[in-house]
Amino acid sequence: MAKDVVFRCWSSAARTLRKRLYGILNAMKYRVSNGNAESLNSKIRLLAYQIEGVQEQRTVQSGR
Repeated sequence: MAKDVVFRCWSSAARTLRKRLYGILNAMKYRVSNGNAESLNSKIRLLAYQIEGVQEQRTVQSGR
């Protein structure tokens, strides 16, 4: 039973690697990273979180 679970995990990992291998090899060959995109995404999420907090404070202050 436990062996089946382990096998499924490794099987899933192997399938994912096969599916993504071309992109992984290209990223390594050309030394490309999505770090800049991830950084921008993080800043956008932080801004959205901060705006949400401001909106909640306005709602509390207005008594709604």
